[in-house]
Amino acid sequence: MAFKEILSNIVQEMKGEALGSILMDKEGISVEKVETDGKVTDIETIAMGYSVVLKDIFKAAEMIKAGEVSEVFIKSASHSVIMRVLDENYFIALFLKPSGNMGKGRFLLRTASAEIKKEI
Repeated sequence: MAFKEILSNIVQEMKGEALGSILMDKEGISVEKVETDGKVTDIETIAMGYSVVLKDIFKAAEMIKAGEVSEVFIKSASHSVIMRVLDENYFIALFLKPSGNMGKGRFLLRTASAEIKKEI
């Protein structure tokens, strides 16, 4: 299954609660993305910014010997984002409306992660 199809399935399963999803490398380069109605200002640009934050979280976790980081959540006034780490090079992010179901989003990212890992 192609990356775009996997991302589209995640967004569709959120039944109107998702703003988009993106597969990105940890350097902030987009591999594939799916956006819904464009209400979020370019999820690619936002995800690039979050990739910098993700690197800092990895460094902090290593410094305090917390173990591997697998998920990061950020909630703001305009959206929520769930970032799921796939491996040392890639992560997937799901952007939700502020009222979006984070639990369902986490589940969908976790199940899609296995499919994406097969393709990488």
